[in-house]
Amino acid sequence: MNYSSKRNDKIKLLFIAVILLFVLAGLPKLLLGQYIFVNQTSSAPEGVYIRTWSTEYSYGDYVIIRLAEDIPALHAKKGLFLLKRIAGMPGDTYCVYDDRLELNDIIYPIYRKVGLPSLSSGADKVDNDCYFLLNEKQDSFDSRYFGEIKKSDIVCKVRLLVSFKSIEYFFQSVDDIFDFGGI
Repeated sequence: MNYSSKRNDKIKLLFIAVILLFVLAGLPKLLLGQYIFVNQTSSAPEGVYIRTWSTEYSYGDYVIIRLAEDIPALHAKKGLFLLKRIAGMPGDTYCVYDDRLELNDIIYPIYRKVGLPSLSSGADKVDNDCYFLLNEKQDSFDSRYFGEIKKSDIVCKVRLLVSFKSIEYFFQSVDDIFDFGGI
């Protein structure tokens, strides 16, 4: 590894440390839920997300929605922010079966559980001004349960600012550099 590469790695670590300091400083509490969103669930990449001002959506974009109703089976209250990935656009065809949903040649398992909403079996198209939100994790609570989401129900589009994995990497790197012996 050359000097320039080591210097770039140190700059990256410094940047992550500054972001981490910002996150821990308390200012985000004022911005939390307006500009900054924290995902601690494994259904989407865990980390700190920042709002973008774009209202143009594409496949793979992450968006924030609010839960439309209480879901006691999940101990989730109406209004809870959910981070979901856009997998279906207006006009896309999907098919619901008892144990799966198929959309754009991808199969998403459906786990029928008491207390969770469910879609009717059959084929359908995503309506105009609606999106299908499906996270990659197989047991994610998403459109395979609550169906398509209207564009007007999307709070905002977000981008991952800092992943919790990068924070873990940062602390591991600090440990390696200063040899703290596995803090």
